[in-house]
Amino acid sequence: RPRARILANPYIAGMPIKEADRFFGRKDTLNAIELKLGQASGVKSLILFGARRSGKTSILLRIKDHRLGDSFIPVYIDMQSFAGVQANIFLASLARAVLSAVSDFGIDVPAPALSRADAPEFRPTFQEVLKSLLGSVPHNVLIMIDEYEVLLEFIKNDPSLALQLQHLVESEA
Repeated sequence: RPRARILANPYIAGMPIKEADRFFGRKDTLNAIELKLGQASGVKSLILFGARRSGKTSILLRIKDHRLGDSFIPVYIDMQSFAGVQANIFLASLARAVLSAVSDFGIDVPAPALSRADAPEFRPTFQEVLKSLLGSVPHNVLIMIDEYEVLLEFIKNDPSLALQLQHLVESEA
């Protein structure tokens, strides 16, 4: 009796796929994310979890490349680049990344001064971004945090950071 043909695994375990033409499959995952985040109310955060090298970062990079469409302004943050720095530097960098993503999307936002990189400048930055988005075509700023373990270290060192981020999402969104 003939043996069943063994199919090769088409996915590559290794570095994240950055080129869109090399990324395939995972449409079900991307569609589920789009469906959940596109709801008018309810879901404001999602967590992608899986084993190392299972494609989580590759999915985030596809979303960064506007896979979810024009109603989402994706902001990709690789937390590995913030390992060992102070939380205020992370917050200022997050604010700059949001400003850059909104600007790249073609929405004019007056940029507040972020020279000192301290946390008090974080909230006004997001308030300016959100004011600029009001009245335009509905947009959702989608902040994607990769390697969240580094963020957990910030929160462990300063538990108020989690409350600040939670307040921002709940009161400004």
